[in-house]
Formats: sequence, structure tokens, C-alpha cells
Amino acid sequence: MIRGEISDAIPRRILVTLRAISEKTVTPKKKFFFINDGVIIHHLYNREVLSLLWKFVEKTGAALELIVFDEDGVSDDEAMALLEAFGTTPVNYARRYDSTEDLLQDLPYRPEVLGVLDSAEYRGVYGSWAVTPAYFDRIF
Repeated sequence: MIRGEISDAIPRRILVTLRAISEKTVTPKKKFFFINDGVIIHHLYNREVLSLLWKFVEKTGAALELIVFDEDGVSDDEAMALLEAFGTTPVNYARRYDSTEDLLQDLPYRPEVLGVLDSAEYRGVYGSWAVTPAYFDRIF
């Protein structure tokens, strides 16, 4: 911040992966009563986690960034549109990574990141950046 100008300030962020706030359900695609190889993937969002994230944003003023991986089956714009169609969303930004390893390589170069919220089986990968829903409970 130079002479009171706040444009240089970087907002603190928590990265939230799509798999941390949603569940994937796979439905085979049907055409003329025959099942094709293509599948339609529906994401069901966890209202409890989204509520915790909303409270966190209101209390701390930190920003949330949605992380979408190639394996999720949707683009980052589609995921943001689905979240907005689901209801009010606490997420401000969205970014797409090819894999978890690409995100891990990018984390040391992002000083604004407070932590990464991911599903239970991936939390050990992030080390000191890992955040659990219990982290948000402590703030309230």
C-alpha cells in the first residue's frame, strides 16, 4: 500500500475445490432408448459446507476461489454457473487446474492463499495449506 492506495492490496483467499463442496453422480446418456457410452455428470452441492463458507466470508472478509480440476467433468465457468443457479454462492473467483499436482506446484507462488479446502481423501496432500470444515467452526 503506497500513500493510502489500496489497489495494490491482494485479498486473502481460501481455495475451495469442487469435490469438497459437491458430490458427483453419473447418469448414462440415452438416445432412442439405447444407452450410449457418453455420461451426464450431475453435481449435488453440500448445503452445510456452503453455509459454513458463507459465514466465514461474512465474518472475516476473505475471498473464496473455486478450484476445478479436469477430472471433475465441468469447466470453471460451468461450475460457477451451476453454483449461482443453486442459490447464493460465497465463491468470488474460479480457476481450472489440470490436476492436483499442478495446484501444489502453484501454491508456493501465491502468497494470498490462506489454505485449501478439499475432500477428506486429498487433505493430506496439501500439508500446511490443508483446511478442514472444523477450521471454519473455530472462527465462529
